[in-house]
Amino acid sequence: MDKKARGYGHTAAAHPAIPSQPPAQQIHHAGEPRAAHFSGNADSIAVAIRRVVAGGEKRAGHELIYNGFEQMETLFVERLLRPAMTVVDVGAHHGLYTLLVSKRVGRKGRVIAFEPSPREFRKLKKHIRWNRCSNVQLMPCAVGDEPGETDFYLVEGSQDWSNSLRPPAVDEPTSRVRIAVRRLDDALEELDV
Repeated sequence: MDKKARGYGHTAAAHPAIPSQPPAQQIHHAGEPRAAHFSGNADSIAVAIRRVVAGGEKRAGHELIYNGFEQMETLFVERLLRPAMTVVDVGAHHGLYTLLVSKRVGRKGRVIAFEPSPREFRKLKKHIRWNRCSNVQLMPCAVGDEPGETDFYLVEGSQDWSNSLRPPAVDEPTSRVRIAVRRLDDALEELDV
């Protein structure tokens, strides 16, 4: 791994002082019928992912569906965000937070989603298109201290959320690809943020 590259996560702890907001608009995921409608809250996203599994999507998030994946984090996001905010999602994966955030900040808001895995980026791009999230800008790269390229490790099994700039500690096969790394400040400046 390039010593200058470093990944950043997006998980946050819940904050009880932040007031709740009503659910946002609609969210669609891969494999579900186009006529299905979901509100933009975390419970509805889990329902949408369940339909992904029923529809045959091989890498649907088992943890999201069965183990209450990041309930506190999604609740925090739901309560924190307001219309017209600008939000950066580093490590967007298939778009759980990107979709939730897009619906919460609305048409006047903006979401910049970074995802370095070419495989996950393709799925993220589909989810953004299917949900008509016109306020999302996708960045196919990692975020790090120095711009350049580095190795990125892709998990080939069901634990694809463990993709990493370091070899992941999983019992599933991994592969290595070269990816671009950008400084967050440079990318945001280029996007006029």
